[in-house]
Amino acid sequence: MTNILSNGLSIYSINVIPKKSLKQTLQVYADSIHIHVLYTFIKTDLLKYSQTTNTLGTCKTLFISILSAIVSAILLLILYPVKLAILAIGLCLKDPEITTLSPLQTFVHKIQDITNQQLYIDCNNLSLVPESSPFLQSFLTPETQPWELSNLENEISSLCSTLPEPWEKILNYVYAKHLKNQETSPKQEISYEGSLYYTVLQKLTIALQNPTIPKDKKQQLLDYIGSYVNACPPTWIEVIFRELAAIYNKQDTSINYVLLCVQMFKENLLQSIANRASEEWHHISSFKHYHGRSLGLNMDSLVRIQFTGYLILKKQALYNRVYKQFLANYRASVKNLIEYIRYQITDSSQELKNSLSLYLYETMRKLEVPEHEISSVLSSLFYDEQFELNTKGVVFILLQQGILTTEAQTTIEKITHRLRNLFL
Repeated sequence: MTNILSNGLSIYSINVIPKKSLKQTLQVYADSIHIHVLYTFIKTDLLKYSQTTNTLGTCKTLFISILSAIVSAILLLILYPVKLAILAIGLCLKDPEITTLSPLQTFVHKIQDITNQQLYIDCNNLSLVPESSPFLQSFLTPETQPWELSNLENEISSLCSTLPEPWEKILNYVYAKHLKNQETSPKQEISYEGSLYYTVLQKLTIALQNPTIPKDKKQQLLDYIGSYVNACPPTWIEVIFRELAAIYNKQDTSINYVLLCVQMFKENLLQSIANRASEEWHHISSFKHYHGRSLGLNMDSLVRIQFTGYLILKKQALYNRVYKQFLANYRASVKNLIEYIRYQITDSSQELKNSLSLYLYETMRKLEVPEHEISSVLSSLFYDEQFELNTKGVVFILLQQGILTTEAQTTIEKITHRLRNLFL
């Protein structure tokens, strides 16, 4: 038999497993519609969700047992015609010839079954964060070259033929608010907030000067940042920081890049919840103060601006509401998360793609797949005709990293999952 690891992935087995026929499959479904199965399922769930302490009273347990028996009997009466219909169909089918699957086919089918299952966000790993990103490492490393705001202005004017009006407003604000005094009084220490503007805009200048970034991507970057001109100034830091992180994260050529993408997806989801036209937009930093670490959000940009701290105590109810909305949206975004990460990987460097291929290769070795069959398994399971990582490949990696799980997380998900396993 195929052995199953704790994460649900099967270890390669040399035992040949018979392929189950349609008649046998129908028989399994019919056997599931049984009073004992229904009773056990209902009683187990009722005991689990009613148990608030380590022990249950005898009366309470007896009541749950009686209630489970009644509900099971009602369900059996409702579902019994379905059972008879399934058995009738099974009787009409011929007994098939005994067919078997090779070890390779068995393993591939098992992985396919796992990646095709209903997937859920693993709530136990919401706080999982990537290792320090290339951009953050760069952000924390002081630049040795001198920099002035005029350097950024010249780069923007060169890319856009002229200085766009939104950028003129942004640069004028930063200069008047934070950098003007520094130029007139060099000995005056720049404020903490001012240092963030200075560092972020300096890194933006370096990105615009980077010849490896296409001109059209630089123009799109400037247009996107400029679209936030009417938001509060701290928002400019957050947006620039986030967009630069997305660009420089592509320099990471390890499995850590996948975790960086997950974090960026969460950041984008949070931005979409906090409408920039509402007051919620201006409280993202305070929201991160309360919930950022538990959700695995980026804690190294806007949240560090100290002057927003006075908002924290005044809006806790708002942050709790946004937290619940974020969790609900994130749990409902499994397909979007998978497609987002697949797109990011497809759009990344060949070096990163090679690194992910090596990661999958090493994972197959841990699952005890023979060396000479690993390439066949990877190509048949995880890659498309252009040898780009397909959806199953992304799902497999996310399952391995603990981002996704096949185990239902909420009460409704668990009940739906159990019923699906019984009757589908």
